Parts: sequence; C-alpha cells; structure tokens
Amino acid sequence: MTDVLYCAEQINIPASLPDILKQFSKAAIRAQPTEIYTWAADYFQGLVEGKPQEFNGPLPLQSTKRDLSTAVLKQFFNEMSKAGNDKVAVEDLSHWCTTQSIDANVVADILRLVPQTGGMVKWQHFLVMGCASVTPGLIDAVSTLSRVASSNGVSTPTSVVAEGYTLLCKLEGGHEGNLLLRLEQASRSGLVPIDTVRKLLEEANN
Repeated sequence: MTDVLYCAEQINIPASLPDILKQFSKAAIRAQPTEIYTWAADYFQGLVEGKPQEFNGPLPLQSTKRDLSTAVLKQFFNEMSKAGNDKVAVEDLSHWCTTQSIDANVVADILRLVPQTGGMVKWQHFLVMGCASVTPGLIDAVSTLSRVASSNGVSTPTSVVAEGYTLLCKLEGGHEGNLLLRLEQASRSGLVPIDTVRKLLEEANN
C-alpha cells in the first residue's frame, strides 16, 4: 500500500539531489542537446561510470580569469542608460569592451549566454552576466547588479534587479519563487533599497 503524504515535512529529499540537478541543468544549457532524453541518459551514465563529462562543470562565466570589475560594469551601466536604447549591436558592445581592455574571450563567454536577435542584445542582459562573472554565486551576482545599477548608492531600479534575477535563475536551472512579488512590494516609485535586495535574496534561497 502506498503511503499518503500529508505535508512537505514527510518528503525526504536526498542531500545531494539539489546539486546534481543544478550541475545537470548547467551542462544541458551549455550543450544545447537536440535530443534531451538521450543526452541526459548519456550524461548520467557517464557519472555512474566515472567518465569525464564534456559539458559537466561550471558555466564559462565562472572562469578564474576575470578581467571585468564592478567599476567597469558601473561605467557600462551609466553609459548605456544615458544612451536610452534598450538594445545594442553585438559589434558595438564588443568594441566598447575592447576600449576598456576587457579580454575578448571573457566577452565571448558572456555573450554566449545572452539571448541575441539579429545581432542585437539587451545591454541589461550583458550587464547581468557581467556581474555574474565577477561573483561566486547567484545572491552575490544580483547584489552586485543592484549596486552597479544604483545611482545614489542607496536604491536601485526594481525592474533591473527583477530581470537580472529571472535571467540568472534560468541559467542556474532554478525558479524565481515569490521574490519578484516581494521586490515589487518593497519598492517605492520603481526603486528598492540595496540592503533590502540582499535580504530578500537570502530569504528566497534559504
């Protein structure tokens, strides 16, 4: 007879499961397999046999070679915000990075993870992935984004934080939960305190 589950406390989740699913999601995003079930079977069979996985590992933006800095990202945010355009040509973005002496391989790694349409990208998406490249995890990446996008060092645009968090969650293989709603509730005139962003992030990921 099957046991009936009445509450979440009765569900026993293996301690290693979250990390296994996270690494699998990252690998799948990098590999972009056309036959996901076949690819997944090979992926887990490789783990069972102890064979190196071609796509098993951190995303490219986690490289130890990080030429970006929060200062450069802040400058990027200020210049793109003043331009008033939502999208920028990949060629122009790459040229801007070259003028800032940012390693071309770092830029290429980030652009590989940013959605592109007709050679154009949303500059905010590039900013988000840039913040992720100079930090060790999701919470730190969004916290850095909130500081970079701040004009006064106190508050930051709610829309920028929300969009950045959504994009990073997709890459991490997670979900937004109720954080976006709580960000909206904490905002005033489209702005949210930087300290509040960090607190909400930590609560959402605990």
